[in-house]
Amino acid sequence: MRTRGLGFSASFLFASFALTLSATLCWSYDSAGFVSFGVGNKPCDQYLVDAQQPERGFVYETWLSGYLTAFNAYSPGVSDILTGEDFASAVAWIKSYCRDHPTAVVHRAVAKLIEYMRKSGSNP
Repeated sequence: MRTRGLGFSASFLFASFALTLSATLCWSYDSAGFVSFGVGNKPCDQYLVDAQQPERGFVYETWLSGYLTAFNAYSPGVSDILTGEDFASAVAWIKSYCRDHPTAVVHRAVAKLIEYMRKSGSNP
């Protein structure tokens, strides 16, 4: 009987943890075939509102820097997708994209930035 109680307690603890984790993580499956985690799944219009508050904007910029770093690290032949531009220019480009596409999610805006940078070679 005691073993059954422990099993129930462990299951309850696991379910509670999973529920808490799902409430704090934001992820979605992108149509391009990958799972994206974090604030990159927020709609662009929400990003533009959040970015007006420095502590919230910082969360998006941190996510963006990680996304771009991973792109640089795992894309053969790419050492810096922002070559010739600074990070502030990339943030400005994404904000502009989000103003024009308020229902898009932020990671889609970043994918469009990368697409633009690859075509142009620089100058977001």
